[in-house]
Amino acid sequence: MITLRRLFAAVLLFTGLLPHPVGAEDRVLARVDGVPISQSDVERELGRLPDRLQGFPPDQAEAMRSQAERQALEDLVGKLLLVNAARAEGLEVSDAEIEQRLAVVMRSVATGGTPESFLEQAGISKAVLTEDVRRNLLIQKLVDRMTKDVAPPDPGQVEAFYEENKERFRREETIECRHIFLDLEGISDEAVIESKRREAEALRTMLLENPGLDFGRISAERSEGPTAENGGYLGFMREGDFLPEFTKAAFAQEVGKVGQVVRTRMGFHLIKVESRSPAGQPPLAEIRDEVRDGMLQMKRAEIMRRKVDEWRRGAKIESLVPETGKAN
Repeated sequence: MITLRRLFAAVLLFTGLLPHPVGAEDRVLARVDGVPISQSDVERELGRLPDRLQGFPPDQAEAMRSQAERQALEDLVGKLLLVNAARAEGLEVSDAEIEQRLAVVMRSVATGGTPESFLEQAGISKAVLTEDVRRNLLIQKLVDRMTKDVAPPDPGQVEAFYEENKERFRREETIECRHIFLDLEGISDEAVIESKRREAEALRTMLLENPGLDFGRISAERSEGPTAENGGYLGFMREGDFLPEFTKAAFAQEVGKVGQVVRTRMGFHLIKVESRSPAGQPPLAEIRDEVRDGMLQMKRAEIMRRKVDEWRRGAKIESLVPETGKAN
């Protein structure tokens, strides 16, 4: 299934990271009215793409990454054009608005952890995140101003859209899970690897022999890596969202059971599936509001796409990446 969020994503993302000052070792890929976009900006925009490409043949993964990098660069150009337009309109964002949005961001991404641990994991500073939030709020205000008169679709239009796009709304199977993780990054000594494997097996035996033990608490105590702070909670995932060995094992497990020790390129994992949502076709009555809101977002996105095209023609955009080349 293509999720509603993906189906109705705006042509330009109104959240996410924007370009920041370029370090001495960073490569500049493009400039928009003199503002540089660097390789590290693109990498941050891509997020967890390298994990999602695991399991693809090398040539295919390389082509997919190259295409994703070019798209990320285009998205960043568009975001800069939107920020510049918002400032030209005289739009401003208050410190109170930034703090309010930061609180929402932290609640959504740092559940079970701390704001500091989130920033450390993301590899960004509080100042960088604050500036990202400021510019995203500017974009949001610009979009709201320029699309305030767009009317939502009527019930008949919503029903027609759903019937014409039913397959897009099919739900893929998803699972909610936790793991206990023993890190193997940088370890090549077979004796150390075997010791970690035995530790993982011992933890599994302990959990199987003591079914009353809290898996999340054990993960918090024994896991290595950032997910320990969250009791090993990984949230909901579809097949292909994480490393192939991990998802294959997780989707084969029963809910509530502790599975076999799984090894990935990252390390050893013990997985516990907490819930499972089967694949299926949701009825319109269940998702009507989402479909209506998504259709409205598509109409707004089309207006903004045309405006960005107009601003692009008037901007000085210097690309330093060959048309068919990679961004790295």
